[in-house]
Amino acid sequence: MPAAVTSDSEFLGRCSELLDAAAVSTALAMASRTGLLAAMLVDVTPKTASQWASLAGVPVKNASDVLNTLANGQVIVSSCSDVEETTYCIPASRVSQVKEMGAIFEALLLRRMDPETTFNMVRFRSEKMSSCKLPPLPAVGS
Repeated sequence: MPAAVTSDSEFLGRCSELLDAAAVSTALAMASRTGLLAAMLVDVTPKTASQWASLAGVPVKNASDVLNTLANGQVIVSSCSDVEETTYCIPASRVSQVKEMGAIFEALLLRRMDPETTFNMVRFRSEKMSSCKLPPLPAVGS
């Protein structure tokens, strides 16, 4: 467990980290919902934002924003050279984890589910991603 935040500057730093994580989570949810993530999961070949947008049928600006956020969050890999546009891909070793994270954040942020269903879905997908076992959902009112 992380050490307690003791100063205002540490607190502001932690807030910044949480906001960055929220941006990446939202980008994963949007990529999952729009089909951008599905396109990237099928083809791990690096492509430009406009190529991914075309494959997923989404506007280039939206794809570019999502891809940049995911690259900054180190979920996907981006590469750039002086003469070419930036390309993006999901490394083959990360495909299954990125797929599960996309589904988790899409469900959490973009679907309406009751808390127990949401918790059970997150637990199932988290356990599927790793050896992490979450405790059962506490009963309401306890």
